[in-house]
Amino acid sequence: MDYSVSAKGYLERAKSVLLDGTPEGLFYAAFELRCCVETRQAEYAEALSAYKGTKIKPWNLGDTGKKIRKASYADRIALMRYDFGDKQFESYHTPVSDQLVSFCERELGKLLHCQPEYRSPEHDWWRAMRAQLIEGYRMAWLACQGDSLVPPIWDPVSKQVHPVVLERNLDNTFLFDRMPTLPGSKFNFEVRYLSEVPPHWRCDL
Repeated sequence: MDYSVSAKGYLERAKSVLLDGTPEGLFYAAFELRCCVETRQAEYAEALSAYKGTKIKPWNLGDTGKKIRKASYADRIALMRYDFGDKQFESYHTPVSDQLVSFCERELGKLLHCQPEYRSPEHDWWRAMRAQLIEGYRMAWLACQGDSLVPPIWDPVSKQVHPVVLERNLDNTFLFDRMPTLPGSKFNFEVRYLSEVPPHWRCDL
């Protein structure tokens, strides 16, 4: 079995063990969720030209988050629309929220060490912890929905735009196929920052 070390790979395994519903699965889900968020932040930081060639420490969530915010200032979902005339394409950047980072550091940390006491299978703690992990999963799921690893960034002085870095998926195959024809061509590029999650995004858990 392939053990993916991408953010989405960790997320998928977290979902699988949460659906299993076993007590031990909660602890493994906590590990996978923590790794998912660490990896997503690392993917974002490493895609930013300001940190090319630098060593990112994914386990240091707070420090990595600061690096991302310093370079991108992205705290909302960014919708980027490309208009090539004959075809349009939409791309999203979904930031890792401060709330998700705090959840990983405070709540998941409690599950990554030995437990201080025994709890019977009927103890309310198990139900409450599973509900909390599902909420954390949903925040991590949202952070992994965007296909753009960098938000729209441009320098107001030089007018230079940060290179686009995309994760390939079924929805953006068109753009990857079109890329060889793009150098030297012109297209319209529109950016919107969303106050709400796109309505067609429905979490799978």
